[in-house]
Amino acid sequence: MQEIKRRLRNKTAVLKALLIFVCFYLMSLALWLQIKDQYDYTVMYVGSELVTAFKDLNCEGISWKGKDTIQATFRPLRISAEILIDVSIHPSAYTFNTPTTIGIMAALFPFIRRRRRAYIEALIIFFSLHVLTVFSLEAAQLARELVARRVDETGGHISFNLFLRHIMGNLVTKSEPFLIGVYIYLRFKA
Repeated sequence: MQEIKRRLRNKTAVLKALLIFVCFYLMSLALWLQIKDQYDYTVMYVGSELVTAFKDLNCEGISWKGKDTIQATFRPLRISAEILIDVSIHPSAYTFNTPTTIGIMAALFPFIRRRRRAYIEALIIFFSLHVLTVFSLEAAQLARELVARRVDETGGHISFNLFLRHIMGNLVTKSEPFLIGVYIYLRFKA
């Protein structure tokens, strides 16, 4: 009898989590469509400033180029000539999983403890992954452009930047919701 009650409780918990996921996915999708552009611009700004901290560049500006492309313009600081390098990124390439991530986070609500801390940590990881993705995309494009324009003569770091870009692109676009879900569940399970 206890075994039947336990199985019924487990099935109820799974159905409850599935219902929470669907509801929060739909709500977060509606909200995401409203705030996506501001979030994308913020991530691009932070990622561009991070690039300037590691490279001898200045970020001259960030602007929308078309409907789904953000462009950052960089200027090398070491040379006197006015060279501007434009780097374009499609934010939807790394943010399309956002509603799924939020749905998974919400579905785990009944199964975790210290919920406030869990969600704060998850959102910090979520934002950091997006910033690191922008950083890796920009760094790879900038490294290639700087060598092509003979501003930077060393090409050894290009391969590292390309490697980081591929890792972050594949990690974020394919696995982000599940990585964050697994992190929350393993770290905060009740």
